[in-house]
Amino acid sequence: MGDFGRTFGVNGLNQLISKFNTTMVGQATPAGQVLINNNLFTLSQLQSLGGVIAGGTPLSVAPAGAIGQTWLKTFDLSLNWHYRIKDRVQLQPGVSFFNVFNFSNFDGPAVPFGNILNGQVGSPNGTTSAQLHGAAGNSLRLGLGSGVNALGAPRAMEFQLKLTF
Repeated sequence: MGDFGRTFGVNGLNQLISKFNTTMVGQATPAGQVLINNNLFTLSQLQSLGGVIAGGTPLSVAPAGAIGQTWLKTFDLSLNWHYRIKDRVQLQPGVSFFNVFNFSNFDGPAVPFGNILNGQVGSPNGTTSAQLHGAAGNSLRLGLGSGVNALGAPRAMEFQLKLTF
């Protein structure tokens, strides 16, 4: 859980799905094994009822052109000046630049991948590149969102004025 995009990518996902399909699909679950051990069911009976891992149906692998999770790329810069007014008052004007190099970021914390392998855009085996599937491939691209904090969004600039007393 949570290894996709960190420990393995799309190819690793396909290898793990293939391994799961060959070694686990159609086998008894731990609860099903208890039923078999107590002579209540046989493995073939559980398989015919669909009471086995994945219901006996193999999972599909990621489609061609699937993309993995990418790392967050951003470079922020902030400049501030300090002006003292008497002893106890300080005025701090400043300017901040967020994502100065305007990196494109995908799959941020607000739009995580789903955990269901159903082939839909956003699922680990359905998120595909825009070159193959048009605008649907950009559905996880980070945008401005709402509010003042948009982690990984396109380039933005902020002016600030802070009064400390």
